[in-house]
Amino acid sequence: GRALVYTGQPAKALPQLKRAVELARRIGDSVGLSEALAALAEAQLAVGKISLAMDTARKAEEIAIRAKLGINLAQVKLWRAWV
Repeated sequence: GRALVYTGQPAKALPQLKRAVELARRIGDSVGLSEALAALAEAQLAVGKISLAMDTARKAEEIAIRAKLGINLAQVKLWRAWV
């Protein structure tokens, strides 16, 4: 999904990233979920869904905080500050 965002195809990335979020949630993978949500937020921002992207990034941050994922938390906070 992120590769599509970085190559200028964020709309194509959205379904893949939503699926990644769903799968990570289903198996209880906090690291994967935080990363997938952050990637989804990037894609949402790239297609102009700014409010939705910020909400998704907030969710990624909350998961990183709860799971004590320092590096994920730092990445999401940096991304949100950049936006």
